[in-house]
Parts: sequence; structure tokens; C-alpha cells
Amino acid sequence: MLFQSFRSGSSGNLLLLATAATRLVIEFGIRTKRESLQVLETIGVGYGPVTAVLISHLHADHASPYGLATLAESGIPVHLPGKARIGAALPANLAINWYDRRPFAIGDITVTPRPVRHAPGVPTYGFIAGSRDDGCERKAGIFTDLSCWDEALLQELAVCDFIYLECNHDRQLLRENPNFASRYHLANPNAALLVRTLLQRGSRPCAIMLGHLSHERNRPELAQSAVEAELCAVQEDAR
Repeated sequence: MLFQSFRSGSSGNLLLLATAATRLVIEFGIRTKRESLQVLETIGVGYGPVTAVLISHLHADHASPYGLATLAESGIPVHLPGKARIGAALPANLAINWYDRRPFAIGDITVTPRPVRHAPGVPTYGFIAGSRDDGCERKAGIFTDLSCWDEALLQELAVCDFIYLECNHDRQLLRENPNFASRYHLANPNAALLVRTLLQRGSRPCAIMLGHLSHERNRPELAQSAVEAELCAVQEDAR
């Protein structure tokens, strides 16, 4: 499997998980129709036509109105959480597949949705996505928006070869630029502690990507240093 982040953050999210046969876009929070068409063209030229789009929840930075309208016009099917259908204003001609906790297939990728805590009243999921290649199964854990983590999530991530994890804000920058909604997102130290706990239990993913960084309340170097500090602690514990 191949993974690429095209957009990440409060201004919009769009991720790609691809195999030789399937191009699965995860999130489609593109603000304009023009940008939506451009990113679909970019993926098409680089990897092939988009097979389907998978949305974790219906906040605009994950499923924008212009983005959904573009998908409807393009005939690309969209997978949405079943509970989101209540009160959701969606394009009438959008090809929708409603999902719940049960695993389902998109091409040769098997998706297992996992409910996570996020904003009140907004059903939100993370995903464990797996695919087989030459008899070997690879799994990716993709969790873009969550306010906390627990034992159940640790167990899900423990079997993943690749993890995309929210690392939303630095607490000092949040104090300098208060934002009520930040309480519904994972702070750098919390994400770092999750990574440390996984490693201490023997989990060894091939790679971990930190995503959904706030533009105003985080910096890439701050997120990275928070995780590196916990990794150093793991190495010290192992000595």
C-alpha cells in the first residue's frame, strides 16, 4: 500500500491510500470546486482514477460542501458514517454508501471503522485499512480527529504497519491563541504518549505520520519534538 497526505489541518484534509488496483481518498475537505477538480486530476495522473472517498465525519474540513458537490458531479462514490444521515445536508445526486462498525471492502482494501471521541453530536470514526500483496497483509491505522485515546484504540493500532495520527496543538500556543474547539482534538503530548505506550508494548510500525496540525496553535517541529522526547524515554527505559 501507498499513503500520501495531500491536505492536512483545520483548513482542509485529504489523504490517499492506494494499491495497484484501488485509489481510496480519505477525507475531502477541499474548499472550492476548482481545487477539488485539481486534486482529483492530480491523483488521476499520478496514481489512477479515484475509486471511492471515505469520510470520517461531517465537519467541513473533512467533507466540504464544494468538495461533496464535485464528487457528486464526478460520479465518485462516498462512504459516510450511518448516523450522520440525520440532518445532514448532502447533494441529492451524491452516490452514498453508509457505514457503521462492520468491516467492508473498497476494491482490494478492507476498511474497519472504529468510533472515536470527537465533538459532541458529530459521529466520528478512525479506520484500520488492510490489503494483501503477494500473500502478505499490510494494515494502516488512520485517525485524523480524536479528543482522547484508550485501551481499545491501542489494541487496534498495535497491529498496524503504518499509523497516521492526529497531533493537533501545542498547549503553550493554545494558551496564547485560545480556541474552544481544541478540546476536541489530540494535543501533542497526548499523541506522543500514545506512541510511547505502543512502543513500550512491543508494537513496531514501519512508520508513523503526524497529521491534522493546527496552523495557529502548532508547528511541525513542536509536534515532532514532543514525540521524539517520548521515543528517547522508551530507549532509556530499555537500557
